[in-house]
Amino acid sequence: MSGGRLDLCKQVLGPQGVQPLLDAMKYSSFVSRLLLGNNIVGLPGAKAISQYIRFNSDSNIDTWYIACNRFDSECMSLLCDALATDSKVKALWLKRNPILAVGIVHIARMLTTNTYLQTLDLLNTGLLDEGCEILLNALKVNHSLKHLYIDANGLTVKSGRTIRLHFEQRHNHLETLYMSCNALGDVGICEIAAGLKHDQRLKRLGLASNCIGPDGARALADALIGHAALQQLNLGFMKSTNLLGRLNNVIGDDGAAEISRLIQFNHQIRSIDLTLN
Repeated sequence: MSGGRLDLCKQVLGPQGVQPLLDAMKYSSFVSRLLLGNNIVGLPGAKAISQYIRFNSDSNIDTWYIACNRFDSECMSLLCDALATDSKVKALWLKRNPILAVGIVHIARMLTTNTYLQTLDLLNTGLLDEGCEILLNALKVNHSLKHLYIDANGLTVKSGRTIRLHFEQRHNHLETLYMSCNALGDVGICEIAAGLKHDQRLKRLGLASNCIGPDGARALADALIGHAALQQLNLGFMKSTNLLGRLNNVIGDDGAAEISRLIQFNHQIRSIDLTLN
């Protein structure tokens, strides 16, 4: 334990192990980041965590890493009720929980009232296009969330259009948007690129393993050449691509020429990942 971080990931806490831990946390002023990933704590764990957030106004915990804990829609309802008006939690990591679109409804509702949360990780939580649309609708009124992870969620061209509108209608307040290992393809990327022409806030964009070819690379280059904020662009390869049944990007020589053009004219970008293209 160092720097306020208590890492209890993969420690077999189970459903009954969270409450005693959080009872002890009430007497700790040191822990600010609590990592409980991969403990499969389920509904009892969600109840304990939500009650802790709701009833401990002097809590120092600003980061909850609760990935892979079998949290479903019912669990999300409890957690999001507790976070609706919270002013302590800055980062919520929920990757690899079976939240699905029905659970995203609760997260979206929370985002319409919460003005403090800055980082939300929803990697591989089963959003699909429906969940993406629900989530992005909530961001029309939320201006505090800055970092969003929606990688590996089965997003298709439909989500590309949703994201295009998010940028096009100038709702964006995100600085980080990671969408790697989805099924956007060139058509979906062209939709997103069209929206990015209207944005000047995004600093980090992750689009690895999305079956992007030369056409997608060209659209992104056209959109980002004049982007004054973007610093990082990931068009590389996500390690879980094959496991999740997705396809890598293949921008080829023609796509590389487009990225070269982007580098030549955009002097703000500091990092571009083209791994396995």
